[in-house]
Amino acid sequence: MNTVNLPKWLQPSGQFDLVRLGRDRDGGYLVDARDVAEAEALVSLGVNDDWSFEEDFLKRNNVPIHAFDGTIDRNILGKRLVKTILSRKDVKHKLKAWREYDRFFSGSTRHYKTMVGLDSSPGFVTLRHILNEYTSGRVFLKIDIEGWEYRLLGDLLAEADRICGLMIEIHNVDLHEERLKDFVEKLPLRVAHVHRNTFAPVSDTGIPLVLEVTFTPQAPVSYKSVTLPHELDRPSAPSHEPSEIRFIG
Repeated sequence: MNTVNLPKWLQPSGQFDLVRLGRDRDGGYLVDARDVAEAEALVSLGVNDDWSFEEDFLKRNNVPIHAFDGTIDRNILGKRLVKTILSRKDVKHKLKAWREYDRFFSGSTRHYKTMVGLDSSPGFVTLRHILNEYTSGRVFLKIDIEGWEYRLLGDLLAEADRICGLMIEIHNVDLHEERLKDFVEKLPLRVAHVHRNTFAPVSDTGIPLVLEVTFTPQAPVSYKSVTLPHELDRPSAPSHEPSEIRFIG
């Protein structure tokens, strides 16, 4: 197992009641079970063709889901399926997504073909607008939007009292370390878990370029130090090697 470095301000403050939601590869994340139980809605930013996290969330807490992703709809999923059939790669997964899209996104589980991060551009919406117009009460947030998360940091701080749990995938960590440090120190939530997304490389100084970070308002169930990866962690792809995380500084 290889070792990667992260700053101490990203180190979990103890051990939390972590569960894995989603598949055993990219798209599955560790979150605190108490946050899932307390949520009155799930806002999911970025779903692509995998909503296994959302499915597992509903099994634990059957709340409304508002999923925002401007890159997919059933027609787009159908076109992707045709391409995979022609290339004979990943056909089973693409077929499942195309078949189940209409079934899953129905009733109180909604998909909006909208991107998140800008206010006045067509096809975009802000996180603050989503929280104020689509939800009420305490919200769990899952954010995986390929670098656009930096445009949401201000709204996350402003709306922190509405957030009962947050899983955010963070990109280009080495380029935005000071900005991320400022965000983590200002956010009134604790770091509950950190995982390296193994699809992305590691910088020359040993810092993973993409991280999956879980925040919670809950107190740790134990203040004993944690060893990462967690036993529930999985590499982003079956062929990838997991990474041990060392906190420095």
